[in-house]
Parts: sequence; structure tokens; C-alpha cells
Amino acid sequence: MDFLNYLDARKSVRHFKQQVTISNEEIFNILNHAANAPSGNNAQPWKVIVIKNKSVMKMLQKFSYNQEQVTQASMIILILGDKSHYNTDYLIANQLKHNISDKRENQ
Repeated sequence: MDFLNYLDARKSVRHFKQQVTISNEEIFNILNHAANAPSGNNAQPWKVIVIKNKSVMKMLQKFSYNQEQVTQASMIILILGDKSHYNTDYLIANQLKHNISDKRENQ
């Protein structure tokens, strides 16, 4: 399947089989592979929280406009981004630290 067909074929899952679960080993394996995804300056400005506790999932439901799938799924994976890595002062300091200049400065 080529990339454009892949994009067109994607689906947004709304209903989950509650009897299906994903083992901790599978979750760890998936997240380990995802951790190898590239990030700018290899900053990896994210943290991942896996929630399987149904009462916590119910509490989080209100933050998703009370969507049912939040409590139907076997888990919730929260991906938290650290926006400080996109702070201009931080980026400039990091560029200077690694002797990286903005090529546009010389144009």
C-alpha cells in the first residue's frame, strides 16, 4: 500500500471490545519502538502515561467532552509535551552550545 492510500484508509476507532486487553509487555514494546521516533535536536520533549485504572479513566472522561470511548478502551495513553523545548531562548542557547548557526543570518 502506498502512503496516500494508507492515509485514506485510516480509521478513527470509536467502539472498543471491553474484553480485549493489551498486555503490559505489548504496551512496553510499542512505547519502546515509539521512543525511537525522531525529534528536533533529539530533545524527545514528551512523557507517556499509561492509565488502566477504570476509575481514573472515568475521571478523565470529562476532559474529552464525555466521549464514551475513554471508558470503553482497555487503557488511555496520555502523551505530554514539554513546550519549553520550543522556547526561542532555549533553542538559541542550544544552537550556540552545539555551534549550530541559522544559515539565513548570512543571506
